[in-house]
Amino acid sequence: MGNDLVGKFVHITGSLPVESTDEDITLARTLVKCLAHEALREGGRLVVLINSGRANSTVPFDWDILEAASEFQNVYRTDRILLRTVRHPRWRSILSEEQRATLNSLSGNTEDRPPPLWNGGRIRETQADLTNAAIAIGDGIGVEDTAERLRKVGKPVLPLNFHIPAQPEDAGASKLYSESIRDPKSFMSKSREDFVSQVDSLQVFDDESAQRVSKRIIEMMSAELRGSAGRRILNSMKPVTIIVGRSALVGLTREVISKIL
Repeated sequence: MGNDLVGKFVHITGSLPVESTDEDITLARTLVKCLAHEALREGGRLVVLINSGRANSTVPFDWDILEAASEFQNVYRTDRILLRTVRHPRWRSILSEEQRATLNSLSGNTEDRPPPLWNGGRIRETQADLTNAAIAIGDGIGVEDTAERLRKVGKPVLPLNFHIPAQPEDAGASKLYSESIRDPKSFMSKSREDFVSQVDSLQVFDDESAQRVSKRIIEMMSAELRGSAGRRILNSMKPVTIIVGRSALVGLTREVISKIL
């Protein structure tokens, strides 16, 4: 793949509706962790929100990403920066003991970038500023807002069409996916034919395909960043975002993580 992702920041954004089945939640979280591991293995870095992880209507992926980074650090013992975090101003008091332990394990690999105000718009603005490219998974108005902020400044956004039955098709990454099929060059640099053929091939059915899809997604983002010089306004000091939508997620297990590691 080369070193096109080295030093770049990827933001994996999204969440699941609380109505999702336990199986869907487990499989989606496994996929997110696979993506995080693969991005870090290729020299990339991650942008992540530090909050309690509790939400009224969604199941966020932020702590899955942080756990993946902690697992990566436990294996590779690197001293490089792995994360840029956007932290809640009272994060010490709202996090669980286990969450604080995860953060402490990454204290030497993290840069903190607090937003000027702690509200949805300013949080997403800060995340977009810190990101070089994005992958979106799942539901939420925040997913669409983050993608729009990135697209406005020419940063690549990859919406994936992963099928989550409880997720509405006209919101979040699924909505972005439909828009990207109609106008792929507003998301990536590829022609419509190339974009559709590559994105439609990203189907996950089992452990092996989950690992393969994660690698392919990171390869696509790396290639997009490689070819973006002169086409897109990308600051090498800023990060990357990942947007994932829906697909048939069947039979994914934690064994995938051990394969990547």
